[in-house]
Amino acid sequence: MQLSREFHFSMGHTLHNYEGKCANLHGHNYRMIVTLEGQPRASTDMLVDFGDFKDMVNGVLENYDHHFLIFAGDPRAQALKEIDSEVRYTASNPTCEFLVDQLFWQLHEDVVDYNYAVKSVQLWETEDCYAEI
Repeated sequence: MQLSREFHFSMGHTLHNYEGKCANLHGHNYRMIVTLEGQPRASTDMLVDFGDFKDMVNGVLENYDHHFLIFAGDPRAQALKEIDSEVRYTASNPTCEFLVDQLFWQLHEDVVDYNYAVKSVQLWETEDCYAEI
């Protein structure tokens, strides 16, 4: 059985070593769809309570929502961190592809002891562009 839920968050970022608009400091209103897969518990006939699902994902998203991400190797990183402590360093360029991978594995770690697993994460950076794992 599969269960999906949609989430929304806002985040800023910039891309290092990139020639295009995304090299500028900017942000997005992200849309994320998380799909869990597993067998419902016999005691409840539910895979997971939708409220618990929401709490789990929001616990991960609080590290991203209304934060600014920048590659730690970007020459602008230290200056940004000095003026805003909420700037987060990343190990790679904070592209949509990088972010969906990070989110998938962070969520995967949170559900390791449950009767379900994270099957997929879709991360929509714009209305018509997304990455999926």
